[in-house]
Amino acid sequence: MTYQRIRGYLESITQTALNSAGIEKVFFDNVAHSQPDAAESYAEISISFTTIKVDTIGACAGNDNVNGSVSVFIRTPANVGSVLGEEASLSVFGKWCNSADVSLRSFDGPRTISNDDESVHQLYSISAAFFGKLD
Repeated sequence: MTYQRIRGYLESITQTALNSAGIEKVFFDNVAHSQPDAAESYAEISISFTTIKVDTIGACAGNDNVNGSVSVFIRTPANVGSVLGEEASLSVFGKWCNSADVSLRSFDGPRTISNDDESVHQLYSISAAFFGKLD
């Protein structure tokens, strides 16, 4: 895999999970977007690559281990309860648990992040560490 294949795989399974939970608008790292209106839910996916361990034993070159983290910020309409944000989080965790190409662990969340009085969305944060291989 390459960085982009790992990123694409994580974005794809996460977007599928969010869509199946009713979050239709999903945005990705470094892609410009405008904030949807107050009645719409949406999510942002952020992926960070943290370390790479190069395999130097024998003829195993090209089998590098990559670690990183994936975070998802889910925004739901304010003042409608926590069900949508929590169910979307659970849907993502289910996809991450059954990931075939990239191993995910250390799940965190959903963390409810307080919105101020002027906010039109409630924010939930979920994250996980991942491990993949570069071929």
